Amino acid sequence: MKLVLTLCAAPLLAACATPSVVLEQARHTAGLAGQLELELKEFNRVQAVAADARLRSIARQEANIQLVAGQGRIAQAARAANGDTGVAKLQSRLVAVTTVTAEVDMDTAGAARRLDTELEALLVPLPSSSDKLLAAQKAVAQMGVELSPGERLAETRAFVKTIRESVEANRKKIDEAEAAAAAAEKANP
Repeated sequence: MKLVLTLCAAPLLAACATPSVVLEQARHTAGLAGQLELELKEFNRVQAVAADARLRSIARQEANIQLVAGQGRIAQAARAANGDTGVAKLQSRLVAVTTVTAEVDMDTAGAARRLDTELEALLVPLPSSSDKLLAAQKAVAQMGVELSPGERLAETRAFVKTIRESVEANRKKIDEAEAAAAAAEKANP
């Protein structure tokens, strides 16, 4: 019986061919995985350039703010040196405004530091996925290759061997169970 099953199954399994649609889809998927890797690299490059531009823009804005603040102090010193009347009155008022401005500046500086920290966290480049994509591409590419007759025969032999071993193991278990049942029947007549 085993021999008949083996003789019938072997040619049938050896004759099975992978449909061309499956092979084509596997090749296409492997190609797309390669293109995806290129697109991810380009995306990361563009994001790095954009992040660098944002950081440079923020640095320029902070420099401009410092420049304007310095020019205001210079203008105030020039007016005082010129003997502007009312400067003393203005100074006392400006001291109050300056105190508030300093507090706002400190708050703004703290907010800028928090923003810098948040930006750095947001601008972290994506982790490289090239190893995983390469592994997936190789696995899918293998599906796009038709097995040779020798490989197909080896796969069939391995399949038949596994089935044969399973049948023999199950027969052995059945024989053991029947023997145990017979022994139990003789022990309990």
